[in-house]
Amino acid sequence: MRILTTLGLIGSAVLISACASTGGTGASVSREGPAPKIAANNTITGNGGLPLYVYSKDKKGEGVSECYDACAKNWPAAVTGVNTRPEGDFGLIIRMDSTRQWTYKGQPLYYYAQDSKAGDKKGDGAGGNWKLATK
Repeated sequence: MRILTTLGLIGSAVLISACASTGGTGASVSREGPAPKIAANNTITGNGGLPLYVYSKDKKGEGVSECYDACAKNWPAAVTGVNTRPEGDFGLIIRMDSTRQWTYKGQPLYYYAQDSKAGDKKGDGAGGNWKLATK
């Protein structure tokens, strides 16, 4: 009986550990914040002046993001809190995980995980599908 209890506890610990390490939707790297801003060079920036990007596979104005799972790990959505309201050309869509994502003129906005400071634009042109969001 003692062996079964010990094995049960070990199995539970392994299961919990495995669940905690699964990829998910990239929400852990999302950068929640207020409405994006248009910088002096007409690029659109989010928290800390980090550049925001648009994804060519998203259909403008349809209110749907096409970037989830592995995509969202590299390209976290520019999300905000549940009480945030649209501001001017900056709107909001509801993602499949119920988070609220910023859009610019109907185009969902994303960060690039490799950008770490204002002025970075490492994701511009990536895979032929990503470009800096601009006015």
